[in-house]
Amino acid sequence: PPDMVTVEVDGHGVRVEVYEEVKNSAALKEEIVSKKLEASLLDARMIVDVFQILMAAKKALYSLEKNCLATHGLHTELIYCLSGQRSISAALNTFGIQAESQNVILVVIDDQGETFDTIAKLIDGKHGNLDALKDLCDVEKIKKLYKITAEELSHPSSCLVDSVVCRRLCNVKLIGGVTGDAYSSARFSIIHVLFCHTPVPIHG
Repeated sequence: PPDMVTVEVDGHGVRVEVYEEVKNSAALKEEIVSKKLEASLLDARMIVDVFQILMAAKKALYSLEKNCLATHGLHTELIYCLSGQRSISAALNTFGIQAESQNVILVVIDDQGETFDTIAKLIDGKHGNLDALKDLCDVEKIKKLYKITAEELSHPSSCLVDSVVCRRLCNVKLIGGVTGDAYSSARFSIIHVLFCHTPVPIHG
C-alpha cells in the first residue's frame, strides 16, 4: 500500500504524504502562517481520500491559470478549494493544520523533491499510510460540514468521498453540476474530466 503518491494534474506534479502521531503541529502551523513553508499542511481529520486532495489541487491550478486565486498562494488556495465555505480563514481553520492536529497530510505542488524533503524532516511524526485516511478522518464532522445524509450514503453505489467531491465540484465551472442521485455514480465521469493521467504510487 502506498505511503506516498505523486500525481500529474494538468502538467503539474502533486505529491502527497501523511504523517501520524505528529508532536509539533503548533510549530508547523506557525511556519505555514509565516509563509516559510511552500506547501499545504492538512488536518487529516477532514480528508477521506487522496482523491479529495487531487480535486482541490485541480481547482487551485485552474484558478492560478485563470489568474483568479482567492488567496495569496497556490498551496493556500488548495486548502480553500477543499472547503465549501466562502471564508478563507474558516477554510484554513477547518482543513489546515491546527495546533492540536495529531495526523497531518503534506502536499507539495511542482516540487523536484527538495522542498518536500526539507519540510518532511521538520515533521515530528511517523510516516503513515495513505490507505488509512478513511480511518484517520472524522466521519461525523465531515458529514455535518457537507450536509451528507445517512440516506444518501445508504445507496448501494455511494461512498463518503464521492459525496464530498461531487458537492465541491458543483460549486465550480470545471464540469456540469451533479445533483440528487447522481452523487453516487459520478466519480468515473469526474475522474475522466479532471485527470488525463492515472495516479502513480511511489513507495518511499
